[in-house]
This record gives sequence, structure tokens and C-alpha cells, in this order.
Amino acid sequence: LKRAATYGDGWMPLHQTPSEMQDKVRRLRELAQSTGRRSAHIGVSIGCRFRFAESSAGDDTLTGTITQVVDQLRRYEEAGVEEVHLLNDGYATVQDLVAGWERFATEAIPKV
Repeated sequence: LKRAATYGDGWMPLHQTPSEMQDKVRRLRELAQSTGRRSAHIGVSIGCRFRFAESSAGDDTLTGTITQVVDQLRRYEEAGVEEVHLLNDGYATVQDLVAGWERFATEAIPKV
């Protein structure tokens, strides 16, 4: 965090819960301000395992039903995350993964 706060224009951890992200984003902003930088210039992204399924695979993922995925996206947004990178979590083929991304774009994003 200190390196991102001091030198970076963005920060992107992997596999964090919204609660963890909230704490770390707050710390990132504090560190940036302590170095005299404007923390608003540091973008915050996260890499999350992603897959539509019958149930969620955990608090650090974007897996589950549309409703569960949207709820989790909202929690990440409230934690200060500005961008989400979707990492394959079990789609067997590229075609299935792309179909999941398309469903995410058409069904989940409009609800956030």
C-alpha cells in the first residue's frame, strides 16, 4: 500500500472481501495524504473470481446468482472500489466465459 500511495496511479489487489477493501482503501488514502499526494489520483481496482452459479463461492468473489453478484458489486463500490476485473472461476471454455461476461454486462452492470 505504501508504494502505491507514494508512487502509483492505481492499486489492484486480488481476492479481497469488501470489508478488507474498505480498510485498505482507507489506509491507502491516509498514506497518500501523508506523502502530500492527492489520494483521488490513485484509482482502486480489484481482481475477483467470477462465475454465475446457484450460490456464492465466498465473500471475496463475484460468484452466485445475478442478485448475489449485484449485491457484492455494490459492497465493493461502497468500499471505494472503482473498477472490477473478472477472473474466470470455473467456466470450462472460453465460449462459456465470454457468455458469462456478456450476461454480466447486460444483467448485472445496469443494476449497479
